[in-house]
Amino acid sequence: MKRMANLVIALTFGALAFVACGEDDQDEVRSVVKLLIDSDPARCDSMTRSFVEQNSGGVKQCRRISRENDPYPGAKIEDVAVDGDKATANVAYQGSRTQFKFVKQDDDWKINGVKGLPVDQTTADQDPKPKIRKGLDARETVDAYYQAI
Repeated sequence: MKRMANLVIALTFGALAFVACGEDDQDEVRSVVKLLIDSDPARCDSMTRSFVEQNSGGVKQCRRISRENDPYPGAKIEDVAVDGDKATANVAYQGSRTQFKFVKQDDDWKINGVKGLPVDQTTADQDPKPKIRKGLDARETVDAYYQAI
């Protein structure tokens, strides 16, 4: 019986390791979008410096806002497209469709824009110059975008 339990444990961990190693870029992008949809404070670490500065005033502010906001219930990831070190993910929410843009930095996928709110790729790690109304946090920006469309 003990041998059987050890075999089950070994197979379980082996399967988990296989799944983790087999995660492709599309799955990684989907994981980042899920953080955004769930209003998980970890999403703030999955944004380029420029994007998080423009949309919420920095990582600390973004985490605080994430903890205070509810997730986006019913939001669905429709599709993910990866092209080299850039990707897009289309998300449906309350009858609207939004496209999130990603870049790969140090082997991690980072949110770098929302359709209509692009961030210049050349300034991704420099001090950003806001291209949207100042004072909006990431949640308010996305909400305003959904309301606009």
